Amino acid sequence: MKVTIILNDKGTTLESKLRVFAVNRAIKNYGLDTKVIGFSSLPHKKEEEGQNQAEQGIEEKKPVGLLGKLFGKKDVVKEEKVQQKQDKTKGLYVDAYFVFYETKAEKDDPQNDMETVLFEKEPSIKLVCCMEKQKEVKTVCDPILWLQQKDYQTIRGKAGKDKGCVFLDIQGTGEETQRFKKEAKQSYGDFVRLAGETHDRNDMNWYIGMSAGSTKMIVDTLAGLTMALLYRRPFLYMSRGEEDPLAKWLMEIGMENHVVTGYEVVTEEERFKIPLDKKLLKNKLIDYRRSSLYYIEEGFKITSNGERVQCPTGILKKACYGCYACAEVCPTNSITMVEDREGFPYPVVNETTCIDCRECRRSCIRLKNMNVVEGTYPWVRAGKNQDEAIRMGGSSSGAIFPALCKEAIEKRNGVVFGVAYDENMNVVSMRADTLKETEKFRGSKYAKSQFAHQFPVIRELLKEGRFVLYTGVPCECAALRSYLKQDYDNLVIQEILCHCGPSQKVFKGYIKYLEEEHGSKVVDYVFRDKTTGWGANDFTTVVTFENGKVLSFPGKEDNYYRAFSNDYLCRPSCASCQFVGKYRVGDITVGDYWGIQDVFPELHDNKGVSLILLNTKKGEEFFKCIEPDLVVEKSRLRDAFRKNHKRPVRYKEERVQILNHLDGKSPRELNQMLEKYNDLKK
Repeated sequence: MKVTIILNDKGTTLESKLRVFAVNRAIKNYGLDTKVIGFSSLPHKKEEEGQNQAEQGIEEKKPVGLLGKLFGKKDVVKEEKVQQKQDKTKGLYVDAYFVFYETKAEKDDPQNDMETVLFEKEPSIKLVCCMEKQKEVKTVCDPILWLQQKDYQTIRGKAGKDKGCVFLDIQGTGEETQRFKKEAKQSYGDFVRLAGETHDRNDMNWYIGMSAGSTKMIVDTLAGLTMALLYRRPFLYMSRGEEDPLAKWLMEIGMENHVVTGYEVVTEEERFKIPLDKKLLKNKLIDYRRSSLYYIEEGFKITSNGERVQCPTGILKKACYGCYACAEVCPTNSITMVEDREGFPYPVVNETTCIDCRECRRSCIRLKNMNVVEGTYPWVRAGKNQDEAIRMGGSSSGAIFPALCKEAIEKRNGVVFGVAYDENMNVVSMRADTLKETEKFRGSKYAKSQFAHQFPVIRELLKEGRFVLYTGVPCECAALRSYLKQDYDNLVIQEILCHCGPSQKVFKGYIKYLEEEHGSKVVDYVFRDKTTGWGANDFTTVVTFENGKVLSFPGKEDNYYRAFSNDYLCRPSCASCQFVGKYRVGDITVGDYWGIQDVFPELHDNKGVSLILLNTKKGEEFFKCIEPDLVVEKSRLRDAFRKNHKRPVRYKEERVQILNHLDGKSPRELNQMLEKYNDLKK
């Protein structure tokens, strides 16, 4: 898709430059081709019929000077194309900073059938999608806040000898601001640098370099506030009055300590300190810009999350777990699960064979309460297998699962269903009838598995009276329960405490890259080998090839794993997942007990400890059977979820930027893209 950005601003101010840079880079991050047109003005709607352009005050169109500095010549649209695009907007103009045109090629007119997105001037910048008529969608944040620090780093200049200064970006023009500037320079001494005093404030390279190199910032501008937050600089914001939107926003996110009413010189160090930790501040900024970027994605059809799935359930794509329940229960096999371009399956109905029985709606786990927690449950436990050889033999945490398998197979003559790699390194659900066969289920496999074809098999085994232990991520466990339509005494469901469900399409592409790079087929992939430790900074990735070669490297250097752990590869529904905290679908829930060193330091030996939630009476009784093989401590939910997920993962813009780039990428290019987003790799 080609997108043209028209800047209705002379582009001489810092804020103007930052905005056009931010909009262009944000759209490019999604993989769209952009062109930029600069104007000194755009025509407005005629106030009276017959009013000519001269009477409207339309200036001669001249290129904006900043374009040559920010963008290469190939990125700037020739001026003579401007009038053609204007003619196609049918007089729909607003006093806007940015106008986006999506152009679709037509036989007779390549400039026809445009979709336009407009941004009104601050302080209330609004996103408007215009197809046939103007329609307001949502108020969003200023484009300057769309970007992250890494984006601005690309144009950051060097602070030079001014590094370590107190940087003042005060642009008010009243007497009180002039007084404040003088008093601030006296209070802070030679280390004060005033934006615009010795250098041109509108020089983006210098300004960003100064912000990044400063020790403190005192600002009354959006640009200054943005840089202070992105670069985590201690700062004060000089409020311009009760209706100041920036001051209101700082108060809303819990940073009222940084707001100074009136231009008052403050020297107390505690007033400068950021009260939020870096992770929390980062998340708040993500939430703030997420709303606007989401509508950009929808406006340009970068994503289709706002569409309904193509089956009678009628839920939104972004709500669909891809759990296969609707397809599995369909009596006429009219629903097929089809992968989208991101690699996630969604239901598609054959309307010719569909009998509108509504079984799919009744089975949809998004449309009904799947929580199985009973009475006083969940009971919380911290535990690990007493046999260290088992704990270090492929299990990612405390090796609770091998003990569950032993009870199911050796003592109950049962069957275990778990997730393993097949011969082509696809992540699939498999059946195991022996304890040896269950070993392939051990260890984390961070890709959404192919699992639904096992549901009919499980139902037949249960009807025959065989004991079944089923393990999977919560949405898979919920799909099985929904498919069965009843509970069975001879069924125990053990759900995995899930982070998110990543795209198997990306995982398979990454495996292909490793195979091409090392000249052999991958036969095993261990995400979290504990030979060097279990902690988040200690484990290693181990890849085994068919020719016998074994590749081992720190987990943080694993580009795929890092993208997964940063929530860049999640299915959209993971951002609204129900299965968090006390909302459980398994009789037993097992995961890593992160933070165990703070709760039960005597259990922590950096070889893995499991968090266990007993959610039902059946789960408790089954767990008691394996408890003699474990070291167990009673715990509390508050401690258990202090460093585990208490809420769904965040829907991040990086996610779309990566998954929107998949088509046409070679395995090597895929790895290069993942490496670009690896924030820990040196």
